[in-house]
Amino acid sequence: MITQKSSQYSNNQGYREREISVQPLCNHNHYGGRSAARSAAMFWSHPCKGGILIVDDDPDCRKIIRKILERDGYHVLEAEDGEKAIEVVKTGENPLILDLVIMDIELPKIDGVEAIKYIQKDFPLVQLCVLTGRPDLGMATLFIQRGLVDYLVKPVEGEILLATVEKAMDRRKSYG
Repeated sequence: MITQKSSQYSNNQGYREREISVQPLCNHNHYGGRSAARSAAMFWSHPCKGGILIVDDDPDCRKIIRKILERDGYHVLEAEDGEKAIEVVKTGENPLILDLVIMDIELPKIDGVEAIKYIQKDFPLVQLCVLTGRPDLGMATLFIQRGLVDYLVKPVEGEILLATVEKAMDRRKSYG
């Protein structure tokens, strides 16, 4: 419940208070001066925990991750390469409603490293996570030092993926 001062007077005795019930459609944090619930209400027709973009050139991988995330209450967008990922992030209201990008590294057109640099520079509040088939401790350390949420190696268990997503959503709330 939110208490709001009414602008109506009651027999010159001051403002009356009234309670209004607010049921957010989406639980993730506000961005750009607009609440996530309001943004979600404008763009998504169902309740959600947050907006996530999956970037992977393997459609089967994207499909599995999408199912895990949607089952847990997230709104999911997809891109098959770094170029498309940048396009999706910049499109319409996506900069306002995206909380996390899960990015593969080895991608056609623009690779994941370049796409990550672009997103970090132009959309610093959007959280980033690497999900790759290439285990590389040096690269993982570098990405974590640059502020990425995590560096996951395929195949990843659903529980680990969801824990990383929750960590990203917590970070997003603290930054936004």
